[in-house]
Amino acid sequence: MPKQTAYEEFRKSIVKALMDEIHGPEPSDSDERQAEGLTVSPLQQYATGVLFPQGSHTDDLDEGNGGSGNPDEEAQPERPKIRKRDIEAASDDASAVEPAEETPLTLANQFNPAAIGVTVRVKADAQIDAVVTAGTYEKKQIEKAHPRAGETMGDGRTVFTKTRIETQFHRRRLQERLTIKVASVDITGQYFPVPGTDEKLCVHVRSRSDGESNVLVSLALVNRHTSAPSKAPEVTEAFFQVALSLYGSDGSDIFLPVDRISGASDDFDTAALDLLYRERRAFGLGHGTGVVWDHASDPQGNAVTVRTTCVPTKEMKPVVPRESSFGKFGYNLLMKEMAEPSGDGSAQETILERLNDLAQDYALWIDSVAQRLQTLDDKFHEAAFRNIAACQTCLNRIKDGIRYLEEHADAMIAFRIANRAMHEQQVRSRLPELEPEDRFEDTIAGMHFENGSGPRWRPFQLAFILMNIACCADSDHPDREIVDLIWFPTGGGKTEAYLGLSAYCIALRRLRNASNTGIAVLMRYTLRLLTAQQFQRAAALIAVLDALREDRYLGADLGQAPITIGVWVGKSLSPNRRAAAIEALTSLQV
Repeated sequence: MPKQTAYEEFRKSIVKALMDEIHGPEPSDSDERQAEGLTVSPLQQYATGVLFPQGSHTDDLDEGNGGSGNPDEEAQPERPKIRKRDIEAASDDASAVEPAEETPLTLANQFNPAAIGVTVRVKADAQIDAVVTAGTYEKKQIEKAHPRAGETMGDGRTVFTKTRIETQFHRRRLQERLTIKVASVDITGQYFPVPGTDEKLCVHVRSRSDGESNVLVSLALVNRHTSAPSKAPEVTEAFFQVALSLYGSDGSDIFLPVDRISGASDDFDTAALDLLYRERRAFGLGHGTGVVWDHASDPQGNAVTVRTTCVPTKEMKPVVPRESSFGKFGYNLLMKEMAEPSGDGSAQETILERLNDLAQDYALWIDSVAQRLQTLDDKFHEAAFRNIAACQTCLNRIKDGIRYLEEHADAMIAFRIANRAMHEQQVRSRLPELEPEDRFEDTIAGMHFENGSGPRWRPFQLAFILMNIACCADSDHPDREIVDLIWFPTGGGKTEAYLGLSAYCIALRRLRNASNTGIAVLMRYTLRLLTAQQFQRAAALIAVLDALREDRYLGADLGQAPITIGVWVGKSLSPNRRAAAIEALTSLQV
């Protein structure tokens, strides 16, 4: 059994230390007990990583020689190292590129960071308790029994000794509370040494006015060890699992929002995001680390705690598309009803009535949003007006699509064919896997939809199709310059929306020119597995469209040429020619 290197021992020590942080360390003389009065549990420490000595450029810490010292010990291959590009070390000298008061935050942005920092906003007379947690490792040489002691070579020569010297790393946990009076520090900054570290781990604090009645306070946890660029830093000169937690000394929620003034941006997207997230404020800015915060009770109030974290987490609520009407009246969005509407009136009149109901419902929603303008601060009004104007533009495009269907009989027929094709595609996708003896026609005939059930459009899907009805039919339409984006998470229904529009475009082209058999729709996917899955869904739709062509559904003449689909996935993934496919298959069979 080959010996364990010092690196492996060090790695195991780090893993054990992390488990100690989560589950609590076992009693040990080398562990420091939690200081009296501190209430930060191991799970609340949000360890960030390693603070390297200042000036270190190498990737690995100097772990020392963990071998047995036996010259006959089996040689171990040198562990490969991945070198990062050299960077210029930050200097504490006032003549450096960055001013002296910026140096601690500059150290947080290096590849081997020597600091992490947090910026918060508080009252000028505030008093902050900064709880620092970290771990240090001490190297110890331990004599242990050699796992291969007594083994001999073929010539009878003893190779391994009875014992060997191993390097072990013993962790010492640091957890200290520092009290900082904000009024006592200024823009030049002040260092607060962390007890028990010989002033090698410090909290650097600087404050400056925010231009109003409050102050911005930047606190940086700094490793003040230094290391020569040509020499790997010692493990004992680094601080591990570092974290910085900030509290109000009196336990109150002293931390004010620290993000910029919302609604002040001239950029449309930024202003829109400010409006959307106006009730979600940031209470800390991280430098070389993430930041999270807690509220005492009111989630809209100030923060009571600000902490560093390696990976900030946030529970995101699912985006669920609305399927029912917004107003008091309802509408029928069944796919089959959009193709073959039931009722006493003509098919065209019934379909147009239902589509107009959808447009009217959207208009009611826009009006309800516009009425909320009076509850917004003035700084959000410009962004809100632009959003409402964009919604009104979408509504006008929907109405334009409905009007186009009313005025062009071929577009209405294509729209009905597309709806019937989508209905059939959805029905077939819900079929169970058939046994060889089962008849497909009998299975389809046995599927009944009662009480208005069956495949239906979600409002946004049908709205997307209606917005593009006119521009996809008229090559001179101004909306052909617009690229529409459907923004919904996975499972929201994006695919059905653009498949429905694709079916409309294919049917309309064939209705206007039955011999137009060229490519009508291009779909591009950036993920290979997604390509296969979406191709299956698109292929089912094309198969249904071709069946409707053969049946001359609604008396429509879609030509004699089949409606087909193809996929190109690139030569590197699969053969593009039959000869290459045969050659690849033959090579697998050999």
